[in-house]
Amino acid sequence: FPNFYAPQTKHQFAFTLVDHHLSSWRMQQVYRLNNPAVFDMANVCWLRGPSPSRLIPRSSCLPAAFFVPNARGFENEAKVLEWLKQASRNDLTNTLAVDCSREDCSALRSGNTLLSDVDEEVKVVELKPGVLEIHATVRSDGFVFISQHHRGDWSASVEKVSQPVIRANHAFMAVPVRAGSNHVELTLGRTVRKVGIAVSLLMLFLLGGMLFKFQRLSFREPRRLEIQQGSGLNGFETPEML
Repeated sequence: FPNFYAPQTKHQFAFTLVDHHLSSWRMQQVYRLNNPAVFDMANVCWLRGPSPSRLIPRSSCLPAAFFVPNARGFENEAKVLEWLKQASRNDLTNTLAVDCSREDCSALRSGNTLLSDVDEEVKVVELKPGVLEIHATVRSDGFVFISQHHRGDWSASVEKVSQPVIRANHAFMAVPVRAGSNHVELTLGRTVRKVGIAVSLLMLFLLGGMLFKFQRLSFREPRRLEIQQGSGLNGFETPEML
């Protein structure tokens, strides 16, 4: 699991969902709030102590994906972080904090209970590079929150219908869903994959060039030594030595 070192607590945190991209300054800002409820929201289910072999479970951590019925818009990122710093676990499971200076807050909707006979369940059914699939059965309209770093190259669909990927709680992802059964699919954009392929091809080209140059040097070296040895015969060189 990727790890993050928090100076305030002198612990490393191990996460149960991949691709957190903890080098992101947004993620670092969130974790350095040092709010235990935020660690629960972010699916921090283990603490790694000073001994690398010692892992301490955190029973209070929330699932990697869960349903949030409401969303609240804020003026800017600073206001979002201020709210997160004092937010309780109950706040984070009931309300998403959204920066209205970056997201379209007019599309945010609050969840009103519609289906009383539905057993709510949000489950990650597939997690592999570039693809994340979630099945969500919920009683009301709202959002599926995913403790995954928000990146602009993720796209989402619910029941094969395109939906926005909202930057929620400063650094994470959320997708709007309707009351009832929802199949949510998130896909990493082709841009990242193309960059990866380009880098791989460049590395292969450089490696091939280095091997070709090494082979040429290996081929020339014996001839060079032969000429140097022959040049000591009375100052003359025979054609065979050349």
